[in-house]
Amino acid sequence: MHIAYPKILRDSPRSDSDILMDRYLNDIYTIYMNKLSAFVLYRNDDPNGVNQLRAMLEEIIKVRNLLNNNVDVQNLSQG
Repeated sequence: MHIAYPKILRDSPRSDSDILMDRYLNDIYTIYMNKLSAFVLYRNDDPNGVNQLRAMLEEIIKVRNLLNNNVDVQNLSQG
């Protein structure tokens, strides 16, 4: 688990693909927050910057949903 946002994700991933997805989510989240901070700090009105931020946020949501759905499916099969 990375330090950027501890305990938001599962503490114990169940498979190698979960570990990779967790790392990918953490990495893209960190990059997104850095870009968003710079965007707000410098009041950048560049349409490309807005589109990049939107695309990154959509990717974060997509990956988070994949992780949540995977957990739900695994919990149902175990229960």
